[in-house]
Amino acid sequence: MLDAAWTFLTDSTNRATLGWIGAGIAAGAAGLWAVVKFLARNDESGPRPNVTADRGGVAIGGNATNSPISVNPPRPGKH
Repeated sequence: MLDAAWTFLTDSTNRATLGWIGAGIAAGAAGLWAVVKFLARNDESGPRPNVTADRGGVAIGGNATNSPISVNPPRPGKH
């Protein structure tokens, strides 16, 4: 079996054909991946919030999970 495969691969026409087939498969896989990424993108609908920070503050307009920023709630009686 290996002799038959080696004989097949030593022919330059067969190697060129296999190269074209391999390149076509790679191009098709890349195109398919681009389509999948385009269709499965994370499309968050709705307007984005408009936030600003002043006086050295921190502003965030979205989800802030695992953030090093902590917010201290106001103390009772002091607003």
